[in-house]
Amino acid sequence: MTGDTFVCSASNQTTFRVAVNGGTRVPFRAGWHWAPFRGQADRIRQVEIFNPNATALTISFELATGELIDRALILAGGAVQTEEQSADTLSPAEDVTLSAAIATQVAPVNTARRRVLITNLAGNTNTIRVGDVSVSLTRGAPVAPGQTITLETTAAVYAWSTGSQDVAVLEVERS
Repeated sequence: MTGDTFVCSASNQTTFRVAVNGGTRVPFRAGWHWAPFRGQADRIRQVEIFNPNATALTISFELATGELIDRALILAGGAVQTEEQSADTLSPAEDVTLSAAIATQVAPVNTARRRVLITNLAGNTNTIRVGDVSVSLTRGAPVAPGQTITLETTAAVYAWSTGSQDVAVLEVERS
């Protein structure tokens, strides 16, 4: 579903953040609307809502075609309800040693996890691959030495390296 503008309503007047089409997270409040600049070709393809607050927030938004000022909106679907709570626990693990050319589990299944950060330590010499159990030399997301990948998943996460080396793992959880 795509559109030209969207309007949000929220369960309270708390400020939250919105990113459109993978862009910058900008402050947003209930009743505000977002539309691209005149002449901008990009339509809304993706809306991400971030709740930086410690309390739950229920948000409804409507995606539409047309402009708010001319009241010629054509609604494309109904409201989407979300309830998200900010993470409240950081769970750093001991560094995990990757054996050469073997998929190694670096984070188990964790239904409380919101994100997992995996850092290929700066002193390492090999680019690692991160993914599911089938990660290998040619499968998975590459992470160069000194870089970190952030995954929003509750699934088990694996890493693979051509040589033995350690990676750092940090899980962000909600209770």
